[in-house]
Formats: sequence, C-alpha cells, structure tokens
Amino acid sequence: MTRKKISLALLLLTFISISVPMARSQDEEIPEIVVTASRYPQPASETPDNITVLTSDEINRLPAHDLSESLNFRPGLNIQGRGSFGQPSSISIQGSNTAHVRIMVDGVLLNTQGNANANPSLIPLENVERIEIIKGTGSAAWGSSLGGIINVITKSPPALGEEKFTGNLTLTGSGGAIGYWKESLKLSGRTGPLGYLFNESHQDSNGNFRNNSNFLNNDTSGKIIYDLGEHADISGSYHYTRQVMGGYEFPTLGYGEDYAYIIRYGTLGLNVRPSDPASSGIDFNATLKTSNQDSTLTRFAVPSKALISEVQTKNIFSGLDLVSHLRLRKEHQITLGLDSGQDKLDSDQTAEKEKMSRYGIYANHHWLINEDWSLVTGARHDDNTAYGSQFSPSAGLGYDFSKKVHLKMSAARAFNAPPLIYRYLSGNPFVIANEDLRAERAWVYEAGLETNPLPDLQLKMAAYRAEVTDLVSVVMISAVPLTFQAQNLDKTRRQGLEAEAIYTFTKNLTASTGWDINRVQNRLTGEIIQSNGAARTTYSLGLDYQYEKLLNCSLKGKYYFWNEPDASDPKDRRFIWDARVNYDLKPRTNRPASVFINIFNIFDRPNYYNKLLPNSGRRVEVGVSYKF
Repeated sequence: MTRKKISLALLLLTFISISVPMARSQDEEIPEIVVTASRYPQPASETPDNITVLTSDEINRLPAHDLSESLNFRPGLNIQGRGSFGQPSSISIQGSNTAHVRIMVDGVLLNTQGNANANPSLIPLENVERIEIIKGTGSAAWGSSLGGIINVITKSPPALGEEKFTGNLTLTGSGGAIGYWKESLKLSGRTGPLGYLFNESHQDSNGNFRNNSNFLNNDTSGKIIYDLGEHADISGSYHYTRQVMGGYEFPTLGYGEDYAYIIRYGTLGLNVRPSDPASSGIDFNATLKTSNQDSTLTRFAVPSKALISEVQTKNIFSGLDLVSHLRLRKEHQITLGLDSGQDKLDSDQTAEKEKMSRYGIYANHHWLINEDWSLVTGARHDDNTAYGSQFSPSAGLGYDFSKKVHLKMSAARAFNAPPLIYRYLSGNPFVIANEDLRAERAWVYEAGLETNPLPDLQLKMAAYRAEVTDLVSVVMISAVPLTFQAQNLDKTRRQGLEAEAIYTFTKNLTASTGWDINRVQNRLTGEIIQSNGAARTTYSLGLDYQYEKLLNCSLKGKYYFWNEPDASDPKDRRFIWDARVNYDLKPRTNRPASVFINIFNIFDRPNYYNKLLPNSGRRVEVGVSYKF
C-alpha cells in the first residue's frame, strides 16, 4: 500500500468519524488524568506539555509484554527493536536520537554511562500502574533529556484500612515463530500500618525461531509502605531483572552475539503531606535512589562458535532527591527540588574506573490565571564533573476555549549529557574516545491542540521544532578508514507534526487513528540525518471492543517508514497487525479467573529497519490468569 493510499484511508476514516452522528457513549464523568511532568502530580489539562498517559487498564488490553511493545502504537513515538521478540530495543520521541529519551521506573533513571540509551524491553508490564510519556523536553524539571521522558510508575501496596490479602497467578504459553513459557505471581496486602506488594515472573524460550534465539528472563520486584499516621509515610521499592539471550548471527560478517543483563535498582523515601490537601500547605519528599546495572556482550565466530571477544560493563548510581511542593493558594503552586548523585562506570572498554558527580537545582511555578488561562514557568541549574554547568529555563501557556478546545504552547532550553563511555573508550581498534565531547543543547518549541468537537470524538494535534547545537553523532574519521568516533555536529534541526483521533461509536466500540512525521536535518550541509532510531513517517490504526466487564478485544496496526540509508535495505512501509482477546470468567461463572490470547504479526509479514535484523514473524500466545 502506497503512502498516498494510506493517507487517503486515514483521512476517509477521520471524515466518517466526524460526519456520522452518534449518541453519547457514557453518561458518567471521565476522571481527570493526573501527571507528574513538573515533578509533582497535577491535572493533565492544566499543563502545557505534550503528555500521553497509559493506565494499567489500557495496558492490560494491549497485545504487549514489555514497555517497548506497550508504546509501539502511540503517535510521536518510534520503537526500534533488533528484530526478534525479546531483543534489545530503543525509543525515539519526536525524531530525537534514542539517547535523548530519559527512561525511569519509580523515579530511578535507567539510562547508563556505559550505553547511550536504556533498554525498554527489559521492563515488564505485570506490575505497572501507569506510564507517562512527556514529549519534547523535560530538562527544566528532570535534567538531561533532549527528546522526552518515559516515566513508569509501578503499583503500590493497598492503602491504609484495606487489610485484605490478594494474589494473582498468570501462566502463558506461546507457539509459532517463537515458542516460550512464562509464569508470573503477584501478592499484596497490609498488616496495620505496613503495606506490601511482591511481583515475580519467569520466562523461558525454546529458541526455535532461528539459530541462537533462546532466552531466559527473571524479574522480581517489591514495594512496601509504612504509614506514620495520616500525614506521613516511609516507602521503599526494589526491582531485579536477569536476562540471558542469544543474539543474532551474521554469517556474511563472520560473527554472532550473545547478551546477558543483571539490573538491580531501588528507592527508600520519606513523604510528608499537609492535613488538608485542598488548603495551603507544604508537601515534602526525600528519596534515596540506587541502581546497579551489569551487562555482558559476547562475540563469537560463525560457524565455529570460537570466542572473539567479551565485554563486561558495570554501571552504578547512588543519589538523593529532595522535592518540596508549596500550595500558596489554589491559583499558585510552586515545586522546588534538588537532585544529586554519583555515577560509576567500570568497563572492559575503559582503561580505568570512571566517576561523575552531578547535581541539579530546579523550581517550577504553576499559575492558574483564571478559569481559561494557565501559565507554567520553570528553571533548572545542572552541574556535573564531566560536562560542566547547564541552565534550562522553560515557559508554557495553556488556554481553554469554551471547555471544548485546549490550546498549548511552550518553549524550553534543553540539554543532554552524553555517556562517559564516549569520552573514555579505550582498547577498541574501530572506535576511539573523544575527551573533548560537549553536552548537546537545544531550544525546543511546541504547540498543540486538544479538542472534543463531538461528545464521542477526541482530537489531538501537535507540532514541534528543536534547534540543536553540538548534536552527538558517531562518524567515520576520514583520516583513518574504518575508525569511528563520537563527535559534536555544529547545528541540526528536528521538526515534525503528529495527530491522533479517537472515536467512540458506541459504549462498546472505539476506533483510533494516529500519524506523525519527522525531519532531522544538518543545518550547515542541508543533508537529512539518518540512522538515529527515528522514523520519517508512521501511521497507527486501532479498534477496541469491550462488552461489559466480560470481554475485551483489541486490534492494533502500526506502519513505519524508517529514516534509514539504502545500505540497510529496510523492509518497512507496511502495516503490521497485532491483536488481543481477553475473557473474564467471573461475571458469568463466579470463578476469579480470565483467559486471553495474543496474536503478533497476524499476517506474518517481514518487517525490519535493517536487513541484518529481521523480525520473528507470526506468533500466538495463550494464557490464563487466576486471582485469589
């Protein structure tokens, strides 16, 4: 299907959605979505940021296993995997490099100093409460983030007064292109002031997709909360992931790869809140954070399996975050904070252990001018021992027109601190270090519109532009053939558009469409920058059917036109369709169980951004979940 035909089909579907009158699907009031874009929970309608929130109910209806798969169908996000299920993946937001996207779980940053980007395929979904996607930049609140924020918030233990013990056991099996078995267990409850939650999962593949495609994955997480009365509590969280995976073999290049990851991270926090949340007062939070991420990359000869090289990398972070939120009146809210910590990098690719200390001080002011206008301003000062000082101001304006049209505009200064491995890499004959590497900087401008022109139609549109200086790109050194180095480009520009439409035909049936386009250009040469993990154009289509609380059916399709050079020979520009059906037995049989089926790549179509990394084709997954 050509791009022109796809565009016409989407326009036709949107026209039909707008022109066909339908009755209002729901009489009940839709709850307000709360987000933490400025480091404190606020209604999404009162923020100028381009934000998308996926709740646990929405995630459970998606044909998805991990964070990367759950985000694949959202406009403005490009998910680039290494082909096969379970392989490492990366995220681009609004045409940014994948290294510009900050990925966090419960406030702990997973981007490391040994790798420019975090791996979202290592984050399971069983215990996720919601996912906040903050597009553009969050530097004024979060620090180093030139492209956007993926903020994963896991589920919490039962609230005070909910003494019931609950559990959930899920068993899943898959066949087709990839066969695997997975079991997951969740337990939660409360004993007086102590609430607890525990989640464990195990996944094992038989490796029948291709040579060296087996993998083993174990995840364990826990959360506790101890209430110190009604207005304070102590909370803690811990996450552990271990994955061993066979990578791709490249016979034409004569080598193959294996991966092993062990990731441990957690928090310990004190939370103090006022007696009356609706009145003036101060909230305070102090959180200790730590993460320890180990990775091993093994390269071997093909077909002999002889060891070529093995690279082990350890990334350790420890830090303290302090956040205080002041409510002077309903119209004025101020958030003040301090982030501090130290990164340690110990890798076979560096001559010695490297360290970097960093801190950031920030302030954000949220002003409800009147019922229609809101203004959010912020500023942050960052300093680290590797890249010096950065100042990130921001300002955003929101306007509600007749409660049906919400306009948003924002401008922000952003930066991104490259990983230490780029500065101190050694011992690699093909890649050399660059100790003169500078932090990337940009001015980012955004404008958006959200509206409900009909009771059952939601429209969302946004435009962005980022003027980037010192963009980091790995380039070949002309004086030394086949030798690469991370270098700063002078000036580049990212710009693009995105649009989304959601139409509720009846209370049971909803259709959605999405589209985005990105353009990344070297401003000095005029050349289009390729191979940065971003797509030129994407389309998404979805159909969701829900019958009472008994049956959920979801059909999702995504189309990518990758921004890759011809040498990669991408197999793209086609829709790949996934589906999920979930049936809850309890409403009919009073049995606390549900069954589900997922079908991935329904039409078994090849699809990849690089010919060396083909996708895994169709696979079918069947599972049962039992609550107790």
